[in-house]
Amino acid sequence: IDFLVANNPHYEVSPRFGGLSTRNLDNLFGPGTSSIERGVPCAMEIGHIAMNDAVSGATDGYVPSTGPDSTGHRPTNEDMLMETVGYTDSSETPVSSHAMSMKALSHCLNGRGFIRSQAGSEFIPDFENDQLLSWLFPHLDPWGIGGFYHPRRSRRLNLEQQLKDLLMLEGSPFRTDPDFAFVYYNIRQKRAVLESVSFRVGESVRDRVIQDLLSLDLTVLNKLISASAGNPKYRPADAKDAEVMQVLARVNAVSHDLPGSNGYKVILRNEIRGLTNFYGTPTLFVTLNPSDRDHPLVRLFAGHEVESLDCLRGEELSRFERTVLAAKNPGACARFFHEMMRGFIDIVLRFGKKQRGLFG
Repeated sequence: IDFLVANNPHYEVSPRFGGLSTRNLDNLFGPGTSSIERGVPCAMEIGHIAMNDAVSGATDGYVPSTGPDSTGHRPTNEDMLMETVGYTDSSETPVSSHAMSMKALSHCLNGRGFIRSQAGSEFIPDFENDQLLSWLFPHLDPWGIGGFYHPRRSRRLNLEQQLKDLLMLEGSPFRTDPDFAFVYYNIRQKRAVLESVSFRVGESVRDRVIQDLLSLDLTVLNKLISASAGNPKYRPADAKDAEVMQVLARVNAVSHDLPGSNGYKVILRNEIRGLTNFYGTPTLFVTLNPSDRDHPLVRLFAGHEVESLDCLRGEELSRFERTVLAAKNPGACARFFHEMMRGFIDIVLRFGKKQRGLFG
């Protein structure tokens, strides 16, 4: 902290940064922790599932490399591995999007609070903020000179261009950081949502739709929310229910060209259906499953010295060591996956080439 305050311009007191607050730092870990150098934030809760025969049988083989491998190598405290699996109590899926819309509308009509996210908000912006990298990842930008959209950069780079450069640099710490790529991918996706998603209502009926939304019967709306929670495919049972559903249906969320979104997946599925209708159903299906743990390309992209003969001699690292290598180098794994897909498209499918590929 002392180094950042003394050497990083983004940690100086300014209109955008109020300065270091020891009190705020201490509050992150709860009362009575000011003398502790390390700890877990008080808002975080760590738990575990007690092992028994049922849990052991359900998870057997799910994390095959956390125990001793064939060489007898056992994980140390520094080498603990965890699968990136998340759990949620929510069942909000695209099927129940109407239920989510009704909940949001009911929340607003009942006068409850909400966070309005827009340009000019007092929250820390993550779009075109040259200070954000130093604030989120001070170990990656300790001097405050590598932020995205830095005003002193002679050549302006967008987020995608600088991300690619940082992740492709030889020996780059950005490639091995466990959080950097995911945080900035999330920022990139949010920016894409902002630029491509809008709520669209016909101009001729806009005022009418607004009035209809404000005049909805909250009792009926809450009843629909309860009914949809138990049955995402619920259909209106009476005229009042149908009226609410008709009003919601007149407000459309429009998304264009947003990779990863449900709308984008629908577009691709429709393209597949169109190709099937035009050319007929395929008679050959190919499944690719690149193994980043077992392929020498990951070691090469991670900066290890790898020779072509290594593939013939066999992998010198144990299964557990290869798993640790892949876990510590997410950038190398991503490049490996990209190369495998490009190789399949260029060599097997021969897309865009004169020679015929596997599918013609």
